[in-house]
Amino acid sequence: MTAEALLADFRARLLGGTVRRRGLAGNSLLVYVDCTPGDGTGLTLWFEPTWNLRDASRVLTGSRQADHDPDANNPDAGFHIAADAIDVLVGRTVLALDVHTITGDLTVTFDEGLTLTTFVSDPSTEELWHIRDNETRQRLECTGHGLCRVRLASSVDAS
Repeated sequence: MTAEALLADFRARLLGGTVRRRGLAGNSLLVYVDCTPGDGTGLTLWFEPTWNLRDASRVLTGSRQADHDPDANNPDAGFHIAADAIDVLVGRTVLALDVHTITGDLTVTFDEGLTLTTFVSDPSTEELWHIRDNETRQRLECTGHGLCRVRLASSVDAS
C-alpha cells in the first residue's frame, strides 16, 4: 500500500473517532483514538518533538514545556504541567486530519476548538510523527522533509 493510500485509510478511520487516552513519552505525545494501550485495536498517533496543543485563543502546551530541566528547582515541573494540559484531549472527537505537502506537518483538529500540530524545527528530522494501526501494526511515518513511508511496526511499538 502506498503512503497516500494508507493516509487516506487512516484519515477515514480517525474522523469521528474519540480520544480514549493520551500519554507523554519524554516530550513525545501519544494520542490513542478508539483504543487504550495494548487493546490491539484503534489507531495511535505519535507526535515527536516538536508539537503544540492549542485551543481557539492560545497555546495550551507543547513539547518544549514537557522537557526535563536539570537546572530547575523542580526538574520535572514542565513535564507535569504539560501532562495535565493534554488531559483536555481525552473524550474529544477527531474532526480533521491534515498533512502539509511541503513540511509533512500533521494537524489534527478536535471538537471544542482544540488543534494539535507538529512543526518542523529541523528539516533533517528522521521522524516527525507516525500513526500506527494497532491491529495490523502498519505504521505511516513522516519526516522533516515531508516524506511519508509505510512500515510494519516493531514489537517495541506495541504499547
